[in-house]
Amino acid sequence: MRGLQSGSEEVIDSDESSSLSDSSLEEVKLKKRKHKHKKLALPAADATVRMRNTRGIIRRYLNTLEAFKKGKSMKAAFDATGVDRNTIARTAILAELHIAARDVSEVHGPVER
Repeated sequence: MRGLQSGSEEVIDSDESSSLSDSSLEEVKLKKRKHKHKKLALPAADATVRMRNTRGIIRRYLNTLEAFKKGKSMKAAFDATGVDRNTIARTAILAELHIAARDVSEVHGPVER
């Protein structure tokens, strides 16, 4: 039943208002947003270890050479061992000297920075 009040406003019946509220609730349910899932970071990939002795530098250099033989690319070798290109470039001299002339590196001892 509809009736007019002062100011010519329409009054809506309770049956009509319930049907309007039901449809508005359905629209709200349809507009529910999905949340993006966070990606899990691998902690081992980000970890860096500083080599403080020549033994570690030589081992890292040899691991990179083995990865180069398998991967056919220096970039793939650096990615596989987790070493920066400039790190190998700076420390390759020590490792190559140890491989080529082991007795010379033993006479001079460890390198101090």
